[in-house]
Amino acid sequence: MNSIEYFYGLTLFGFIVSCLFFAAIRWFHMCRPYHKNVKYYYPARTTVTLCYLSFIVLLPFVIHPLEPRAWLFTKTFLLVMIPFYGAQMLFCYFGTVKSWYAWRKPGWVIQTVLALATAALWGWALWPGITPDTDTLNKLVLVMIVCGVVSFIYVIWMLHWIYWQLKNLELESYSNPNDFPSRLARQALVLIVLSLIFFLPPVVADSPLLMSITLLLSMGINVYLLILILHPHRHHPIIDELIQKEEPIGSFEILSDTKQPKDDASCQETSPSEEKLDGAYPFSDETVGFIKKEIQKFVEGEHQYLNQHLTVKEVAEHCSYGRTYVSFVFKNEMGGFFNYVNKLRLQHADSYRKEHHLASQEEIALESGFSSRQSYYAIRRRMGWK
Repeated sequence: MNSIEYFYGLTLFGFIVSCLFFAAIRWFHMCRPYHKNVKYYYPARTTVTLCYLSFIVLLPFVIHPLEPRAWLFTKTFLLVMIPFYGAQMLFCYFGTVKSWYAWRKPGWVIQTVLALATAALWGWALWPGITPDTDTLNKLVLVMIVCGVVSFIYVIWMLHWIYWQLKNLELESYSNPNDFPSRLARQALVLIVLSLIFFLPPVVADSPLLMSITLLLSMGINVYLLILILHPHRHHPIIDELIQKEEPIGSFEILSDTKQPKDDASCQETSPSEEKLDGAYPFSDETVGFIKKEIQKFVEGEHQYLNQHLTVKEVAEHCSYGRTYVSFVFKNEMGGFFNYVNKLRLQHADSYRKEHHLASQEEIALESGFSSRQSYYAIRRRMGWK
């Protein structure tokens, strides 16, 4: 065994150990008091654990890592499964946060195809007495490329979906900034992109030395990711309160975030009938006035601003015009969706405080449509409310 092979085998073993350590910590350690409702706070716990536990299949190839079959399988597994695992874990977490379950069916289909292809290649790589010729290796490389393309399409789909959730925050589609863990989403996107960037060069260059460096960098990413996801990054005032009081939590489905339609349309900002005409919106003053009255009737008249998870999409569904029109009126006539809704909440909070002198700040915040006392104060400062 030469020095390159020895170094690569050592780093591969270290990477496998770091993955198994990651899986053990993810499964057995949960921050208190969140461990009392694992399904809500850690929806991706099982998926994350199984994904990292699966890297144990690389263990037999540590001894002679540059044997042609071992090297081919390791390259294939890392290139194909790492992006797929990244997409699957993030869909499992963020898809549950948004109550969007459309990812599950394609996830299972892709998972089954990749699992069968990987299992067949793994068995071939471990089968004794096989000496592959160049033609066989070339055909298997082609299979690896096809599986890699499937995996990359899946992860790009995930990146696109999370990107649009973040875009919705920037477009003020949410009235409560806590409705989507944007900071975690941005960090997760960066980690996935880095992983893709790291693993492509050594596979394309067919370089064990580059692969060794990539595995060392991946160990660092594993440590950072583990620290990042130990905290659930989710808060629900009802569940948090029940946990603190050590009361039964009840049904997860009842206490979960506001349900979204199964056929997610949040990625679509406009419909064909709502496109701009010559760079301008085709709105008359009469139309703007009508939409504004519809918004006020729904949000103010029906006290929908007290809904902690109110979104532009939900308001648009209750108006006679589409989301693009409603968003335009919010932005140009009402100071923006976020400002409009939270101004009503702050007014309600001030009134509630005067009527309930003994009410706590937490009670005032929750009764006024804020997700927590901290969110209430943050929005109050952001809006310069006295």
